[in-house]
Amino acid sequence: SPGKYRVRTQLMISGGMRMIGNSMSLRGVPIKGSPASAVVFFEPGVMAKSKAKVFEIRADERLTDADIVVDLNGLHSVRGRVLANEDRHVPSKAAVQLGDDAEKGVGRGTQISADGTFHIDYVPAGTYTLSVIGWDMESTAGKLADGPDEVIRRSYAATKMPIVVAEHDVVIDDIQLIESKDKGVPK
Repeated sequence: SPGKYRVRTQLMISGGMRMIGNSMSLRGVPIKGSPASAVVFFEPGVMAKSKAKVFEIRADERLTDADIVVDLNGLHSVRGRVLANEDRHVPSKAAVQLGDDAEKGVGRGTQISADGTFHIDYVPAGTYTLSVIGWDMESTAGKLADGPDEVIRRSYAATKMPIVVAEHDVVIDDIQLIESKDKGVPK
């Protein structure tokens, strides 16, 4: 139909396997196991929708110059470790979100591993905000001599920091979360 369009493709990431394609057809190694996450690219190979080329189609025209080249060598990773409180323990749960400052609402996230580390791949050069929230939930089952078992909940204040990805991967020194005054735990 006549109108203005942006052409996009996505890189599907799951368990170290990659696939490139669009929502209609995916080519490459089949993804098995856990659900894949997608990294979206727009023509001419950019991740920001605001930087995408807009094609205008009139009447019965055909679009012939919408090839997208995705240079994976130009993408980097952001990794680090999350610890909590002054004792620097690994929190029970923590979510890490990398948001693009130029594209509000665009972001990619992950959970920390058992050792507190996180890793976000396929990040293009740019300025981002890294946000981290965390919490601990510990059962007192078998630890108290009297009284009912209960779950001790601690939440940590959200931490935000600017991240600049340029020509290399970004390694962040330990991110230390501080216990929040708010005793609520994210659901």
